[in-house]
Amino acid sequence: MVDPDAPSRAEPLYKSFRHWLITGLKSPKDSATLAFKTQLATTPYRPPGPRPGSGLHRYTFLLFQEPSPSSAFSVPEGSPEHGASLEERRSWDAVQFADKYGLKLVGANYMLIRSPE
Repeated sequence: MVDPDAPSRAEPLYKSFRHWLITGLKSPKDSATLAFKTQLATTPYRPPGPRPGSGLHRYTFLLFQEPSPSSAFSVPEGSPEHGASLEERRSWDAVQFADKYGLKLVGANYMLIRSPE
């Protein structure tokens, strides 16, 4: 999950802020069953928290197909994606990440959130 509007849509200095990154999702053969994760999050979940006055933020979920369905994909230790601090989450490039690991974008969705001010 990324926020391309960090810290605001007018000045997205930290786009796309990485809120959450998980790998190893498995899709069951039965489409009525939910996908499940097979390993811990690479970047731990950080809930949305837009600053007051920063307007609407588009929190975007990107789903990438992993390179091999037969083996679990994981991001190598020491990669920037394992960083959980605010500074390490800023200005992350999902397209560059996908290219680096041979991932294919297969789905996306978003939600709009504004600070309650």
